[in-house]
Amino acid sequence: MNWNIIALANCPASPWKNGGGTTRELIAWPSPGDWRWRISVADIDRDGPFSQFEDVHRWFAVLSGAGVNLHINGRAHALTAQSDPIGFDGRANTSCTLPAGPTQDINLMTRDALKTNMRRFRGQRNAKFAASTVVAIYAINDAVITPEEGDVVTISAATMAWCLLDTTTSYAVTSANAICMEIIE
Repeated sequence: MNWNIIALANCPASPWKNGGGTTRELIAWPSPGDWRWRISVADIDRDGPFSQFEDVHRWFAVLSGAGVNLHINGRAHALTAQSDPIGFDGRANTSCTLPAGPTQDINLMTRDALKTNMRRFRGQRNAKFAASTVVAIYAINDAVITPEEGDVVTISAATMAWCLLDTTTSYAVTSANAICMEIIE
């Protein structure tokens, strides 16, 4: 299994049109201009609206900072760096407030009604992934991926490893804090 490694430090920051933060695109598949799925890390500097995306499903998780109050179609969700990720419709009227300063967050966006999941892993977690699934693990703290078979993958903090599985596979993921994303192709 070939894991692709992407360090956040190697991804240029793009400022938001509304001036509220920046985004670093880790990957847009199959291409940045015509993606089916996209994973990015955002630095949110101030309260404000989120961009709306027609026919897109979004996942969102706080990586660092004191957290956000995410308002999705008028419903408030308080999220911190310990909270489970939240999924929502990209068309939703969404905004955030920062109760105690800037945050860094990870986003997974998908089109074409792809089935997705985002989970926070702490400690050692065993997970089984089906064939034809893209697995991406973003290490907030260093992480180690131990497959049933094959080589161990070590991921430094602020780095993502991803691969497309050709067979159903089980992994142990060990990290003080990591985000695991699944996209079923």
